[in-house]
Amino acid sequence: MAQQLPAELLTEIFDNCSPPWHTEHRLNDDITAAMELERLSLGYLHRLAQVCVFWRATVLNTPQLWSTVVVDTSFWPDINLPTETLLAVLRNTLERGQSSGLLLQVGMGDHDDATHSVAELLCMHSHRWHHVYIWCGASHTLGLFSSAKGNLPWLHSLRVAGFLDSGLDIFETAPRLRRFLSSQDFDRISTLAIPWHQLEWVSYTGGRHNPYYAVRGLGLMKDIGDCHLFLEGGYELKSTAWETQIPVTSNLQRLTLVAEASIEESATVLGRIFDLLTLPALTLLYIQVSNTPALWNADRFITMAERSSFHAHLTKLEIRAIITPQEMVRCLAVLDAVKELTIADFVTPPGNILITDALLAALSCDDDEGSKAVILPRLEQLDITTRLEFRPQTYIDFIASRLRYLKIRSTRIPGEPLFKQYFVWVPSGGHRLDPITVLEDGLKEWIQTGELRYTQSCCSCKQCEVALGGTLTST
Repeated sequence: MAQQLPAELLTEIFDNCSPPWHTEHRLNDDITAAMELERLSLGYLHRLAQVCVFWRATVLNTPQLWSTVVVDTSFWPDINLPTETLLAVLRNTLERGQSSGLLLQVGMGDHDDATHSVAELLCMHSHRWHHVYIWCGASHTLGLFSSAKGNLPWLHSLRVAGFLDSGLDIFETAPRLRRFLSSQDFDRISTLAIPWHQLEWVSYTGGRHNPYYAVRGLGLMKDIGDCHLFLEGGYELKSTAWETQIPVTSNLQRLTLVAEASIEESATVLGRIFDLLTLPALTLLYIQVSNTPALWNADRFITMAERSSFHAHLTKLEIRAIITPQEMVRCLAVLDAVKELTIADFVTPPGNILITDALLAALSCDDDEGSKAVILPRLEQLDITTRLEFRPQTYIDFIASRLRYLKIRSTRIPGEPLFKQYFVWVPSGGHRLDPITVLEDGLKEWIQTGELRYTQSCCSCKQCEVALGGTLTST
């Protein structure tokens, strides 16, 4: 039966048989010496090749099956085999891959002969590198890859971590490099000769003690599309370094900023970042403080928004922070271009519910006298996670007013709704939203005509408990 399958389909099946470490970024402390030998040799492929002659031929004659190489020399001293044997295993895996693009995950342990030899062997295949993750467990190990310089024609994504040496120009010439990830402070990363100008996506985890390094890094990424910044916490909030930082302007288009910070730290950290940044091309902004809600600094955000002309180009905003309805209205009032908005309630500290009658009324579009300026005039999609601290009729009136406003002023694309509402509610304190009431009282007709796409769900999972910053009460 297996011999009747096309080789391409059988190859895909074999690839799906790969163990968990066969995916990207699987260098971690959970690996044992035995697992290191297994992944170095791609042992699962050898076992598949023993099933029958047809499978063996398929495995051995399909280079792309051998195109993922995972090696961590820090485990080699614990493997009861000579270094020469392990190098021969690695060499065999690389040769079976022939000219197929390589996904490399390389852990460089101590600065010893094995590490030198592995780097030298991998550099011989640098013309095949497509996606590379290098973790350096000791200083000067990244420099062992210097012979790859100028021979990286297919390198698309690069991740570096651990001890990074300054002044290296290994990756300076990589014409197809588009994605860069790192977990080091930017003062170290900035010394690497990365072709920042051609990057489209950057993910940066670091900024411990000095988050302004991350902000300064955005100055190098002047024209990239996406940037993901994760700040690790441990901030030196009393440091005066912020006062001497030069403001940064970047043509970044999409920014995701997640910071580890206490509630008390968050307002200061985010406020200082807002003070330094000017983002005149930003279209998407996502901001969250991990594990705890952030205190939002409305004044400093508004200043950044006006300085960056967000009213003209910021079309998608996601804020997960503690902010009053009045402050949220002030912030949204300067964001005329926003089409998609995501907001959520928080309950810790007490009294910080955002989605209320007051907020929904302020975002409504009806004004018989025509004197009320419409906030978010281009809004087409609203995603909310809520504790239901508002009256159902206020919510229905808000949605209906938005639909009437858009129906007059927008040209509907055939098959697409005028307005999308994604509504997640968390049962708490006896609050309930009766879907029949919502659908029958004013919204049913809009849904039937396809002008409103309404999705409602009830969530009582732990993820939402963290997002809402409180303890859920389901009844």
